[in-house]
Amino acid sequence: MGAVKGTITRRMDSLLDGLQSEFRSLCDKADFEGKIEALKKAGARSDRSSKLRKLFDMFDICGIEYERGKDNAYYEELVRNADLPSFSEIEDRMLLALFSIYEDYPSPEDYMKRIVDRLCYEEDGWENDTLRLRILKQFIKYGNYLSDAGYSGRKTICDYVKEKTGQKITDEIVLAELDDGVFGGLATATRAQRRADGKFGLLKTADDLASGKFRAEGATKKSLYLFAMAYGMTYYPGDEDAAEIIDFRTDIETNLFRDYYANNLMRFISDVYRGRLCEFEIDPSGQGINYKNFAEMIYLYYISKDCNPQDKIRLSSEMIKRVQDSQLKQGKKDTDAIGGTIFYRDLFCEDILSKTESEFENFIRENYDCDTYAGSYETRDGTKDQKIGPIQMETEQNSAFAEYQAILKALLKRGVALENCNYGLWFTDVAAFRKKGYENLCDRIAEIDREKFNEFMELLLGINYFHLYGSCSNP
Repeated sequence: MGAVKGTITRRMDSLLDGLQSEFRSLCDKADFEGKIEALKKAGARSDRSSKLRKLFDMFDICGIEYERGKDNAYYEELVRNADLPSFSEIEDRMLLALFSIYEDYPSPEDYMKRIVDRLCYEEDGWENDTLRLRILKQFIKYGNYLSDAGYSGRKTICDYVKEKTGQKITDEIVLAELDDGVFGGLATATRAQRRADGKFGLLKTADDLASGKFRAEGATKKSLYLFAMAYGMTYYPGDEDAAEIIDFRTDIETNLFRDYYANNLMRFISDVYRGRLCEFEIDPSGQGINYKNFAEMIYLYYISKDCNPQDKIRLSSEMIKRVQDSQLKQGKKDTDAIGGTIFYRDLFCEDILSKTESEFENFIRENYDCDTYAGSYETRDGTKDQKIGPIQMETEQNSAFAEYQAILKALLKRGVALENCNYGLWFTDVAAFRKKGYENLCDRIAEIDREKFNEFMELLLGINYFHLYGSCSNP
């Protein structure tokens, strides 16, 4: 079943096609010399034809004319006399090709706006408001200010509208008169005031979602599930290829977790991230929905239910709290020993979603690690329990780490010294290039916008550190 591609998808296809075309011909002399050496070693063996075919493919890609059926010396001479770029020239071409398209790469804000545009109700008439204001109004009208999920901010919002209009406050007045100025207090708000239960909690959440600020400790993930409920998004537990069943327009896994949340690297050059990486979640886990996490499964259960958004938010929040309270200090489950992510992904099926609420709640308690106890600490009033936030449970990616370790072992067996492996961006040493080559490249190409190129280098540095370290706890 075909579908018309959206603007962002078409843009991405165009950018990737352009890069593939540009990078196809990036072969240096060493690449050709390696193919010639392989051809010599093949001698008259049967694999000579396959070695020749690879060499001819490279000639074709680089536009080098040649004749078939010649001896090795002919091809060796052809390579020797060809005008081929050095690796440093290829490095420059790759950087310039990436620089030429980076501004058109969609940001988290682009993806979020697409979702909001798709799922908003025309009769609400909010389409001309700022993105964060549209999200805030959706939370107010369809999510009861997210108060049932522990968010504060209703009083702050109502006080703002009352001061602006002098009218008696109702939800209708708030939605009609609320403007972007309500976010003004965020600039001077304390950290405590910005927390979910602080006076600016709801405002901060709407602002974060609109601008792609991915917060640590599960805050962003929780808000994504609440956003999905407020906007009537859907979840399908079956085969991803079943396009006739999945509604890709509203699917939470495709739209929120894959496109918006999972490693959108353009965040590294956003105004809020630049120079402040440690304030945000530098590496959204990339795992999308975490099928080992009990709270996320409860959210998905209610997202799949046929009830209004406010009830979905309230009922899911109540069940999460009941499960957390009942399972506190009841003992941890070894989910990896049970079967890990693959087991839990297969376990969470349509039959589970069709259970009654009490049946589903019991199923969660019996099969998931729901014990959020994280030790105790002493206060003046006595011993207090310390808890992990429900969304922070089972965030370890042990299966992925096991695969990583297997790759390292395979490299060692091949005699590859791990310290000699090239980590980060393979085609350039970004930090060194920024120090030594950046000015030279800009000097050689006068039309380069130096300010934009510097922003581009910030993006590459952010991506490089992301691949090298995975967190901002390292240099």
